[in-house]
Amino acid sequence: TDGPMRWAYEKVDFDPGGKDPSSEGSSYDTAKQIVQAVWGRSPPIYQPYDFVMMKGGTGKMSSSRGEMLTVSTALKIYSPVMVRWIFANQRPNTDFSIAFDEDVIKLHDEFDRFEEYALGPKPDKKPENWTTARRTYQLSTIDDKLPAAAPYRAPFRDLTTRLQICDGDIDRTMQKFYKAEIKTSEDKTAFILRAKCAMNWLDEFAPDSFRYKIHTTPVQMSLNNDQKVALEKLRSLVEKVDLETIDPKDLNQSIYDEAIRGSGCDSKIFFQMVYNKLIGRDQGPRLPAFMKELGKERLLKLL
Repeated sequence: TDGPMRWAYEKVDFDPGGKDPSSEGSSYDTAKQIVQAVWGRSPPIYQPYDFVMMKGGTGKMSSSRGEMLTVSTALKIYSPVMVRWIFANQRPNTDFSIAFDEDVIKLHDEFDRFEEYALGPKPDKKPENWTTARRTYQLSTIDDKLPAAAPYRAPFRDLTTRLQICDGDIDRTMQKFYKAEIKTSEDKTAFILRAKCAMNWLDEFAPDSFRYKIHTTPVQMSLNNDQKVALEKLRSLVEKVDLETIDPKDLNQSIYDEAIRGSGCDSKIFFQMVYNKLIGRDQGPRLPAFMKELGKERLLKLL
């Protein structure tokens, strides 16, 4: 009787509950009969909500099984606005997942698109969707105020790569790769917070395939003749192209045309060789974009 007693004494008008107490014959079902029969009061409006899951976990968060994540843990990976948006953007009676695996990248991309839409101009088509998005964003803010415009958001995947190129130095990463995009104090604050989240994710949750450390000195490897030729052709390619301006697709095509097909080296063996030269692993970030970000001088040294 504790629940209905509190409803009556506190004059409760609204009381949500989880999936289990929302089923037929559950505690809410019983309590609403008690509050009417004993205290003569109508039960509060009830809103059932579903489970919150952990992406990559074994199911719903459960204190009894010891599988719990705190808000502090979520705030290591997501900004406060994103944590609130993850909840505000869901219908309460549907379950959803908070990602800590590779889908962290996808969730950041979704939020960036949502933010641009919600804070952008009102569209001619389906303006009601825009109105809902703006209200959802407002509920996600800390001070309940809509900013005039979205701050610059560095794409999360690219940021994880570039931070590691700069050995985790956030300021150096900002100056090297994002100087042109960061124009306001809001841009800078948003960038630093996201960069910290990206580093936390790399340190604590990212799959091994996302983590690497770039060599500081050339690595000696035992190579066959085809590999040696392929490596020399790749070095020649790096020397002659402008890595800053060439499109990654064009660079990728040149790698295949000149270094791989031009040497007769198997493509899988070629990429393993290059990644081992750069980061000591068989696989790594997409090579053309990675080469552009490493820069000519560093590449030629390591190759």
